[in-house]
Amino acid sequence: VPAGLLLAVVAQQALSLYDRVATGQIDMDAPMKLVERYLPRLTDMLARYNVDLDRVHSALQNAAVYATQYIGGKALLIGQTHSLWRCSSA
Repeated sequence: VPAGLLLAVVAQQALSLYDRVATGQIDMDAPMKLVERYLPRLTDMLARYNVDLDRVHSALQNAAVYATQYIGGKALLIGQTHSLWRCSSA
């Protein structure tokens, strides 16, 4: 019973994280803003090498959304599998 409860909570948290990232409640811009604000030398160096910070930012944001979708999907699958297992063993 505790394992099932734990899996349900993990699935719920993963889906909640996905929703917060997808709706913008979690600011994916914050890490890039932090770099730009506190590490101007780094941003200057990246600019010298023609690194487009907007593209980097967009790529990081897309990766975060993809990762949360993946984690949420896996957590949901684990929860569903556990539920089916519990029902079949009862």
